[in-house]
Amino acid sequence: VVIYLIWDGASESIYALSSAHAADRAAKDELLALSSSMLFAWSLAGFIVPGIVTALSAVFGTATFIYVGIVIASAFCLFVLWRVAAGRPTPAATSGSFAPMSAQTPLPVELAFAPDDKPRQD
Repeated sequence: VVIYLIWDGASESIYALSSAHAADRAAKDELLALSSSMLFAWSLAGFIVPGIVTALSAVFGTATFIYVGIVIASAFCLFVLWRVAAGRPTPAATSGSFAPMSAQTPLPVELAFAPDDKPRQD
């Protein structure tokens, strides 16, 4: 059970990390096309790969699932290692500003109002 929890946690984080990595390197006018292309590719792979594995499982048995998973994980690992070795850090000026905030924390008043706006006092 533990190995499946690790597998699921690792595989579900791939899309989020890839999306963040790509968005850091894309221009603002490319973000919509980037996001829609990545979502389409992820969804298409989520439809096609299980079909291929099902067909292969009928021929080679149910162990095919784990072998296909190993091949996909290995290919992704090699891709990530190549990107880490070949890539350069993105300059902070081109990636915008980011401040981690909890989703449950309300925005500060300074962010809610422009500097010349004053909150209404009723």
